[in-house]
This record gives sequence, C-alpha cells and structure tokens, in this order.
Amino acid sequence: SKRWRLSVVRNPSIMSVLTRSEIIFSIIAAVCMYVTGVLATIVAKMSYDEEARGTYGYLHPWQKPLFITELMFLGELCVIFGVIALIVKIIVAYAWEKRQMDVESVSLLIDDSGLNTAPSHLTSIASRIRVEAFNYKVVPFIFILPASCDVFGTGLSNVGLVLTYASVYQMLRGTIIVFTTIFTRIFVKNSNIGWDKWLGVLLTMVGAAIVGYASYLQSSSTGSAKDIRLVMIGNLFVLVAMIVNAAQYTLQEIMMKKLIITPWQEVSMEGVWGVMMGAIILPILYFIP
Repeated sequence: SKRWRLSVVRNPSIMSVLTRSEIIFSIIAAVCMYVTGVLATIVAKMSYDEEARGTYGYLHPWQKPLFITELMFLGELCVIFGVIALIVKIIVAYAWEKRQMDVESVSLLIDDSGLNTAPSHLTSIASRIRVEAFNYKVVPFIFILPASCDVFGTGLSNVGLVLTYASVYQMLRGTIIVFTTIFTRIFVKNSNIGWDKWLGVLLTMVGAAIVGYASYLQSSSTGSAKDIRLVMIGNLFVLVAMIVNAAQYTLQEIMMKKLIITPWQEVSMEGVWGVMMGAIILPILYFIP
C-alpha cells in the first residue's frame, strides 16, 4: 500500500513512516477519545446530581469523586488482558514463522549503514515481547510515580467537577495542552516546538481565561456568594489537576522513550498501582467524618 511520510521532528533525517490505514486508525482513535471523554464528563456530572439514601436512612447527593477515580483505574487494569492477548499473538506468529522457514539456513543481512536488517523471524521471541507488548526487564515500582500523579490529578479534577459546571470543567481541561507543552519543552530533549504550536497554546490560555470568567459571571448572577466561592474553588482544583496530569504525561513520555515501554504496559501497570492505592485511600476516607 502507499506509504505516507510524516516528519516527527524538525530534523528531516528522522522520519516516521505510517501506512494510510495506520493514519486513518489514529484519526478514528483520536475522535473516539474526545467523544468518550465528553460522555464520561456528562455521565459523571449526572451521577453527582443524583441522590441516594445513606447508611442512616437520610437522602443526600451521591457525590463520590474518588470512587469514580477508582473505577477509572479498574478500567486501566483491564488493559492487562489486552497485553496478554498481544503476547499470545506474538508467540503464535513466532511459532508460525519458525515452521515456515528454517532459521539456521538463513544468513544475517547487514545493510550499508551497518544496521541489523535480518528478517523478522530471526528476532528472538523475548525481544519481540519486550518491544511490542511488555518490557519485563523494567522494574514495576517505577510506575508508582506516574500512577501517583494520576491518582492525585484525576481525583482532584473529579472533585472539581462536583463543584463547578460540566461545560466549564471540560473547557478548563484543555489547559493541559499549555502545561504539557511547557513541561515537555523543559524536560524532554529534542522537543522542538514551532511558533504555530505556541500560538495554539496562547489561544488555549485565552480561551480558558474567558471560560473561567464566564463561569464567575454565571454563578454570581444566579447563586449566592457561597456558590460563587465553590465554583471558583472547583475551577482552581481543575487547573491544579491539569498541572499534575501534565507532569504525568511528560514523565510517561520520558519513560517510554528511555526504557522502551509500550503504551499497553504503561496503562496497565498504572492501573495496577492505582487500584492498590485506591484500596488503601478509600477505606481511610470512609472513616473520616
């Protein structure tokens, strides 16, 4: 099939080659991400507005933002089943290749640059699993740091969603572009960001400021001073959460580049640690008045 070349950095010698189907899949995945993100916000806000009868029989709003956060980590934990399926696929493909060709009779090919260009069947099954599915040589405890950022950032943003409007919450989440760009420029090497991207960051900042001020005007015209303070506190929680999540994304990028970690492994291991942290935090919060 026809291959499209996309430059990933300003150095023209470094190119990423994607097929048309891969580009289409990326676009569909991005659209699904935005749609499901909006739906998740709406469903969460609707659940916070519901009322439930508590232990003592009193009716009160069902506002459990940290429980919603724990459910998110349970979803991330389920990605590990996808990792297992990918490993099985690699093993089956490796066995099929060995059956089709005798590895001992194939000579190793070296190109002009001295790089190993041997056919894929010469690659060991362990190397394939490490690169394509799960790098088992990486210490699992290293995922505690991004998982901690995820627990704090997502939990804080869900608390902010309880206090502010769903539309304002969704718009303020866009500020993660600003913070991620700044952190990437500072901590990630070879991250060249053009003026057009900085212009997009500036427009995002202006839009976030307008949305925040609009929420203030709306709450001041329809609610009491207490409601205004709660909305502003909710907006502040969302902004702080986006800073923490931006640090998490930057850390994830560094880890995936330096340690050869696949996105599957990153998400599933963060799910493991996130569920464990939630299992400790939620019972403690239950007994706090």
